[in-house]
Amino acid sequence: MPDYQDIRVSAPEDGLLLIELDRPKQLNALRGALIDEITAALAAAEGDDAVRVVVITGNDRAFAAGAGIGG
Repeated sequence: MPDYQDIRVSAPEDGLLLIELDRPKQLNALRGALIDEITAALAAAEGDDAVRVVVITGNDRAFAAGAGIGG
């Protein structure tokens, strides 16, 4: 899998791809780079016949705080 900066991608079970937002200090605030990484991970999943389900989640504190202002 590619080395992402703002997300973590794993396959904890057969057929499942887990995408975790990983900007805890910013409460996973969305920014262009994070959205690009999600898009890339979803495109890779779409091309993988082994992936049946994709789950996108946040961390312990937040799913996403909304739009990130200032990076």
